[in-house]
Amino acid sequence: MKLEITNAIDKGDKVILEMDYDWEFAAAVAKTFGIKYASEEEIEEFVMMVLEDMTAEDLGELGNKIDE
Repeated sequence: MKLEITNAIDKGDKVILEMDYDWEFAAAVAKTFGIKYASEEEIEEFVMMVLEDMTAEDLGELGNKIDE
């Protein structure tokens, strides 16, 4: 399963994420929503929802794991 956030664009009232992901990630998001197929917007909403719930410490730990 792959998710890579390649860019974040600040539009003032919202942030737009540019992402690369594989079909396994899209299928997992769809399953989370209880639907057969997740659109790009639904996938972006899901990723933003998860990121918003993370603390700075959580993000730091995630960064450390990525660096390993």
